[in-house]
Amino acid sequence: MPVDIEFFTFTASEAFQADPVAQFAPVNEIIKRGKGDGDDVRSLHYGTVVGEPSKGYFILAWSSVKAHEAFKSKPEYGELAKSFGERVLTAPLEVTHYTFADVPEKVLAAPDTEIAVFKLKEGKSEADFLKPWEERLLPRLANTKGWHSSGGWGKSIEKEGHFVLLLGWESKELHLQAMQDKEYMTEVHSLGEYLELVHFEHTKLHKGL
Repeated sequence: MPVDIEFFTFTASEAFQADPVAQFAPVNEIIKRGKGDGDDVRSLHYGTVVGEPSKGYFILAWSSVKAHEAFKSKPEYGELAKSFGERVLTAPLEVTHYTFADVPEKVLAAPDTEIAVFKLKEGKSEADFLKPWEERLLPRLANTKGWHSSGGWGKSIEKEGHFVLLLGWESKELHLQAMQDKEYMTEVHSLGEYLELVHFEHTKLHKGL
């Protein structure tokens, strides 16, 4: 079932950088209370960028955009914003939403989660890049040292032609090693005919709820 996944990036507080689990615990409890027994919140993960701990990530999977909007009308939403500001961030950076076929739970739980954002090149379509992805790059990844899992592609709700790819790795270092392999990079570059890389980074995420 399709899900709306919210990616909230922020400048992390020093306390969150030092101990994200402890700092996030009260925030997690507010969200749990707000969602109740329903399945509006499908999953929650949070953490920091590997090598850049001052940048934080809050990744929340909603059952739908409607469910997300409904949560904003609950009293817990105000509590959430207050607690987040006091314990987790010093400044917000960006909020984006992507539609995924399902919650990419395995890749979000990987030792290292790569988040890569792409933009379609002019005249290209989603179907164009999915073919080389499925036929060339994904099989190559399965035989790449350090690769953990794929979370697939998410389509941007706010920005037309933008997509995010989630990949799980055993570590950022092993991904960088893989990028030295010419055969691997040949398959990666096969997407370049259709997509322009906007940015990518590695994160260490923790599971909430």
